[in-house]
Amino acid sequence: MHPLHRTARTTAVVSVTLLALSCDNDPVAPAPADSRPTSFAAAAPAPGLMVPIDVVGGSLSIWPYTGVDFTGTPQDPINLVFTGRSDPRAIRSALMALDGNRTAFGLPPVYPFNCTWTDAIGDLQTGYNAKAAWVGSAIQLACGTYGPIRFHVRLFEAGATTIGNAHFEVLIPGTADHQVLSWELAEQLVKVDFLRSGLLDAARPLGSTGSINAAPFREIPEQIYNGLPADLKSLIGGPGGNVAAPVPIGTDGHATVFHLGVRTAGGAVGSEQNFVITYGQVIPRPFCAT
Repeated sequence: MHPLHRTARTTAVVSVTLLALSCDNDPVAPAPADSRPTSFAAAAPAPGLMVPIDVVGGSLSIWPYTGVDFTGTPQDPINLVFTGRSDPRAIRSALMALDGNRTAFGLPPVYPFNCTWTDAIGDLQTGYNAKAAWVGSAIQLACGTYGPIRFHVRLFEAGATTIGNAHFEVLIPGTADHQVLSWELAEQLVKVDFLRSGLLDAARPLGSTGSINAAPFREIPEQIYNGLPADLKSLIGGPGGNVAAPVPIGTDGHATVFHLGVRTAGGAVGSEQNFVITYGQVIPRPFCAT
């Protein structure tokens, strides 16, 4: 077993080298001048379920989930909607400008409730926006370290609105993967932080979409749940003791609507994270050609 060394630099420039291999020396004919490559995102159909939500100035139709591809298979529920001055980069700046003192809202000055926001290391997910287009979660934020527990937010541009998912998760021991423990706890933390930010519209700061996605949604495998400390089980509203079946992840199926009336002051700088994860499992080498 070897440790996995992960580094994320949010301001990095990624260069890609393409190696073309051919079985003969015949030149490859150039593509016609009028041909246009079609991306998977552009060619993929819209997801089957779209729901209307009320926003400032009218109504907006969104897919109320995130995905891991363009099939329309739900992965996480949308539980954040930002209107007004809601550019995803402004939301990032607003959260990263805050300190970790949430005691005025009844949260204790202990981890993870005193965490601060940084850019997140996380899998890219897909969303579907009001422009009838698939988009990626280019901006991801984390409150807390990669492990053992953290809050994680993914944001998706949706025209003049930003939609997103927030969840509270645990690093699965011996892996580099996370298991979602709660949707509601993370949604409430984001709500507290935007009340602290001073950016909400005073006339109508917060709202709700009403029911837009399934409740409960997804499950915690019993092997992972049974390994959680009793205090953490209580925090997410789960049953005490050990269980013999997966535990549903509770949610009210609603998204909080944040009406942002004040522009955030400047952009947040990039960040770098460097840590080691030790795998607790045997991972065989892949088969390689000679």
